[in-house]
Amino acid sequence: MFDGSFGAYSRHSFVSLKEQADREGELAPGIVLDKQGIPARDADILYGILSEDRSNGSFAPLGGMKGLGMAMGMEMIAGALTGGFFGDAPGKPWGEGAVLMAFSPKLFGAAGMVERARSYLRRFDGYPGQHSFAIRKAAMERGELAYPAESFESLKRAGAKSYVEYR
Repeated sequence: MFDGSFGAYSRHSFVSLKEQADREGELAPGIVLDKQGIPARDADILYGILSEDRSNGSFAPLGGMKGLGMAMGMEMIAGALTGGFFGDAPGKPWGEGAVLMAFSPKLFGAAGMVERARSYLRRFDGYPGQHSFAIRKAAMERGELAYPAESFESLKRAGAKSYVEYR
């Protein structure tokens, strides 16, 4: 199963992005687009997105214009299938509607697909997520998670701004 977003950034990235904006007063190129869809570095666009106000801009789509087209297509399919929001739908809250698709491998002649996928993946020295799997395996063997100090401190600072106490 795959569950993903077509945005270049997702909720798990917000803390580090907000801290960058707070620290530097602007964002790195390619993170947000203004309301005309032009790449921008304006931290106020990020602050708006974080407060659920998308009137001044948005996150850049994953994969540029091709990713934008895929995201819009999926939004329309999900909206049409669920009666949820897409486009200018008065009275519909943003994000209403979800679609789960499941396909039988038999429909696609996928006999032996697992072995073919394994054979294909053996050609590569690495793959996306391989580093994460290695970290998870090491953490499971140690019985604890070694969190990067900089990220941990960043989370503590963000929590302190929201009056969340670290213990």
